[in-house]
Amino acid sequence: MTIDSTDNVYVVGLTDGFGTSLQDGLIVKYDNLDIEKWYTLWSGSSIELCDAVVVDSWDNVYIAGNTYSYGAGSADAFLVRYALDSDNVVGLFK
Repeated sequence: MTIDSTDNVYVVGLTDGFGTSLQDGLIVKYDNLDIEKWYTLWSGSSIELCDAVVVDSWDNVYIAGNTYSYGAGSADAFLVRYALDSDNVVGLFK
């Protein structure tokens, strides 16, 4: 869990059977009144785990975790950056 400069809260975790695969990474944003603003799933054909979330000084949101659906091996790390408005993924790095 982390908090940005306007007191929005970001929580990451995983969900079973809610998305399209065995387990999906879950990212939720709450505003400073604890109202859910949005959620999204990091999903593939197998297991995705969101392990950490941080916010930089420009309020970009970074999610780190592991994927069993993408990459070169059985488990690969991923890093996703969300835009300032936090409405779309703007980058993926493995």
